Amino acid sequence: MQTMTTQEFSEQLFALGYAHPAKEQLVCETMAFIAKQWQAGALYIADHKGKLLFQHSQSGCSASPEVPDLSGLQQIPLNNDFVLYSDQLPQPAFSPTWAQCFAQQLHNYHPVDPSLTSHNVMQLVMDRIPTRVFWKNTQQEYVGANQAFLADACMQNPNQLRGHQVKQMPWSEHNRLTFSQQDQLLLSGQQESVEFEEALEINGKVQWIRGHKQIIRDDAGQVSGILGTYHDISARKKDEEKLRLLATAFESHEGIVIADHNGIILEMNAAFCEITGYSPDEIAGKTFQVLHSGRQNQQFYRELWQSINQLGRWDGEIWNKRKNGEIYPEWLTITAVKNDFGETTHYVGAFVDLSEIKAQQAEIRRAAAQEQLIGQLFQLTLQGSSVRHYLHRALELILESLPWLMSIASVHLAPQKPDGQWRALAKLNIVSDSNLANHPDLHSALEKLAEEKTSQTLLSCRHCNQVPAHSHILIPLTLDNELIGAAVLSMRAFDSHNEEDEKLLYRLCNVIALGINRRQTEHALITAKEEAERANVAKSQFLSSMSHELRTPLNAILGFAQLLELEELDETQLENVNEIVNAGRHLLELINEVLDLAKIEAGRVDLALERVSLQEILHECLTLTQTQADSRQITILYTEQKNQNLAAFADRMRVKQILLNLLSNAVKYNRDGGDIKLDITRSGESMIRISVQDSGLGIAEDKLGDIFQPFHRLGAEALNIEGTGIGLVISQKLAHNMGGELGFVSQEGQGSTFWLDIPYYQDQQEQANLYTVLYIEDSNNDFKQLQQIFQLRPEIQLLHAVSAGEGLTMISKQQPDLVLLGVSIPDMGRFDLLAAIKQREHLVVDDIPVFAILADTSIEATILGVEAGFAECISKPIEVQPFLDRLDSWLPDANQAQTGQN
Repeated sequence: MQTMTTQEFSEQLFALGYAHPAKEQLVCETMAFIAKQWQAGALYIADHKGKLLFQHSQSGCSASPEVPDLSGLQQIPLNNDFVLYSDQLPQPAFSPTWAQCFAQQLHNYHPVDPSLTSHNVMQLVMDRIPTRVFWKNTQQEYVGANQAFLADACMQNPNQLRGHQVKQMPWSEHNRLTFSQQDQLLLSGQQESVEFEEALEINGKVQWIRGHKQIIRDDAGQVSGILGTYHDISARKKDEEKLRLLATAFESHEGIVIADHNGIILEMNAAFCEITGYSPDEIAGKTFQVLHSGRQNQQFYRELWQSINQLGRWDGEIWNKRKNGEIYPEWLTITAVKNDFGETTHYVGAFVDLSEIKAQQAEIRRAAAQEQLIGQLFQLTLQGSSVRHYLHRALELILESLPWLMSIASVHLAPQKPDGQWRALAKLNIVSDSNLANHPDLHSALEKLAEEKTSQTLLSCRHCNQVPAHSHILIPLTLDNELIGAAVLSMRAFDSHNEEDEKLLYRLCNVIALGINRRQTEHALITAKEEAERANVAKSQFLSSMSHELRTPLNAILGFAQLLELEELDETQLENVNEIVNAGRHLLELINEVLDLAKIEAGRVDLALERVSLQEILHECLTLTQTQADSRQITILYTEQKNQNLAAFADRMRVKQILLNLLSNAVKYNRDGGDIKLDITRSGESMIRISVQDSGLGIAEDKLGDIFQPFHRLGAEALNIEGTGIGLVISQKLAHNMGGELGFVSQEGQGSTFWLDIPYYQDQQEQANLYTVLYIEDSNNDFKQLQQIFQLRPEIQLLHAVSAGEGLTMISKQQPDLVLLGVSIPDMGRFDLLAAIKQREHLVVDDIPVFAILADTSIEATILGVEAGFAECISKPIEVQPFLDRLDSWLPDANQAQTGQN
C-alpha cells in the first residue's frame, strides 16, 4: 500500500465524516481507516480524564471497552479533551483542523440530526478542502459534490451537476470509459472500493489525480450509491520526474556522494566507486577523511568547511587518494542541503577526475617547452658566430633544458676524406675534466653510427676522469639525409630516457647540423669573397700597371702620327694618318678611364671635399658640351637663375667629371634635333639632386641591370656611338665615395633620366654641435681625411689626440660621445687602450662606444675586435657612406638634427 501524504490523509478523513453523519458509524469507519493507514493493531480514544470511549482492533470497533494497559502506546492529542492512542507510529499524520472537527463529534454521545450535519457542517467543511468529493446514486447519476469537484467539472453549483452521468462530463473519452468501468465494478458488488491514479484531461488541460471510490450502504445494508474522492497530484508527479532526472544524473560519469550532517557517507554512485576504487560497502559509514591525500593541510579543510557552512557551497581543485594509494587531482563541488528551518541535513559532493586533463596539460606544457627550446636553438643558429662558439652555446642550452643529461658533451665532424678520421669540433665538460674525444670506445661507436645513421649507446663508461658512473648516447647530425657529424651526450648510469626524449634530441641535433652547415657555408663564402677581392685588387693593380705601360708607346704613336700630319701627304695618306690619330686618342681615353677605375677600386682616390658652387660647375660643363650638342641640333634646356645659390659639399673636379659624363651621354644617345633638360632640386633636407633628361632611344628593360657594369655598352657599338663603357661605372663609384648616389630611370623609345644626389653644404657655424667624437691616432694625414668626412656631419665635433695618454685625459675632461681608435697609437696597444677606456673613472657615459679602424680587412680580425668589445670595426680605406651609416646608428639624432636644421 502506497503511503499517503498528511494532506491526502486528512482529506480522506474529512470525506469519511461527510459520508457517515451518524456518530457511531463515523467513529468506527474513521478508526478503521486510520488503523489501515498506520498499520495499527489497536487504536483507542480517551477523554482528558483518561476514560476510554472507543477502541478498534482486528475484530472491529466498539464503545465502552475494557480498560487496557496504555503505557508504551503512542499518544496523539485530538484537542484538549480527547486523545488517540496507537500501537504504531502516526504516519502519515493528520491535520489539526480535522482533529478539531472530529473531536467536536465526540462531545455529544446522542445521535446528531443527519440533515443538519450533512447540509451545514460537513458541506461547509468539504467546500473548504482541496480534495474533490462527489457521490452518485445507483443509476450512476451525480447527486452532489463539493466546490473543488464542481470547479473541475466547470460548474457553479450542485444543481448544474445533479442528474449528469460520466458521459456528459468534460473529461476525455479515455477518462469517461475508465470511470464508468469503475462504477459498474462497484455497483455490481464485486468490490467495496476502488483506488485509482489517472491523468485527467479537462477541456484539453491535463492534471494528474489520485482517488478513491467506495459504495454507500443504507441502514439496511443495501447499496445506495457511490462515494468518490480524489486530489490533484500534479506537483508530486513533477517531483517524481525531477527525482527520475536526479537518478539519471546520479548515475552519470561524474562522481557523486551523499553524506549526512555529520559527514558520514550514506550514498554514492557507480562513477564514485570507479574513480576512487572503493565499493559501496567499503565506503558507506565512513567520512570524507578516508579520501584525504595529505597534500592539503588542516587549514585548507577548515576554510573549506567554513565556506560550506556560511555560503552553502564550495568548489575548487583538490588532491584526493584512491583506495590503492594513488594521489589524483579532481574538481570538487560540495553543497549543503538544508531543511525548512535552515538546518543542514545532508551534504552532496560531485567531482570530476582531472588526471587525464592534467596529463594533457602537462603534455601541452612539455610540447611548448620543447618548441621554445628548438626556437631558442634556431635563433642561436641564425646569429653570427664561429662554429666552436655556436656549438658550445648550443650544447649548454640543451644540457640546461634536459635534466636527465649530465654536463658533459662533445660534437664531432663526420669524415669527408678517405682516411675516415672524425674531427672533434667542440666539447663541453662543465663538471669534470672528461675528454670524450679520447674515449677508447668512441671511435668504434662513431663508425657504427656512420654506417647505420641511428643513435648509439656506450654503456657503463668508467673511462672518463672524476665522473660518476654514467653512459653515453651518440646522436647523428644529419642534413638532407646526409651525415654531417655526431653529438655525444652523457647521462647517469641509472637514468633512462624514453622515446619522446630521443625524438627531441634528434630534432635538436638536426638544428645543430643546420647551424654547422650554415657556418661552414658562410666560411666558404667569406673565403671565396676574400679570394675575389684579392683577385679584384690584383686585377686593378694589373690594369693600373698595364695602363702606365701602354701609355708610353701610345704617346709615341700619337706623337709621330701628328708629325706625319705636318708632311705633304696625298689625300689617301692624310686620311690614313687621321685614322691613326683618332684611334690613338680613343685608346688614350680608354686607358685613362681604365686607370681611373683601377685607382678607385684599389682605394687610392683622394677626394678634396669642400664647398662647391654648382652654378659654376654646370656653366663650365655646358660650355664644354654645347659644341657637341649643336653638331646634332640638340637643344639643352636649363635656367641658370634657378637655385643659383645652391652649394654642395664634394670634390669639385669629381663632380665636374660626373656631370660631363652624364651630359656627354645625353648628347651621344639622343636623337638628332632632340632636347636635354637639366635641372637642380633639393632631395630631402640634406641632399641636392642634379638630373639630366634626354629624348633619345632609352634603354631596353632586359638591359637595365647592366648599366653600371664595366665595358657594357648595351649595343651602342653597333650604332657607331663612341665610348668605352666605363664612364658610368666610374661616376657611380665617385658619387658613392663622396656620400652621394647616382641613379637613373629609362623607358625604351622615350629617353632616359640620370640623376646625381650629392650632399648639401651648410655653414658649420649655423649648427650647434650635438655630439663629440674623439679620434686617437698619431697620423695627421688620416686625421685630415676624417675631417673632410665629418664635414658631412657638421653637428659632430671631431677632436684629435696623438697618443693613448692624451686620449685618456681628453676622455675624462671632454666626455666624448664616441671614440675612434686609429691604426697607429705609439704608447699603448689598442686592446689595452680599450680596456683602459672601459675602466676609466668619473665617466658620465659608462658604455661609451669605441670604434676600431683596421688595416687588416680579414673577417677574423673583425670578429676578434667585436669579441674584444669594440662597438664597430671599420676597415681601411674608409668607405664614406657605410662609415656614416654606422656612425648614425650609434649617434641616432645626428643625421636627424642635420636634416632638421637644413
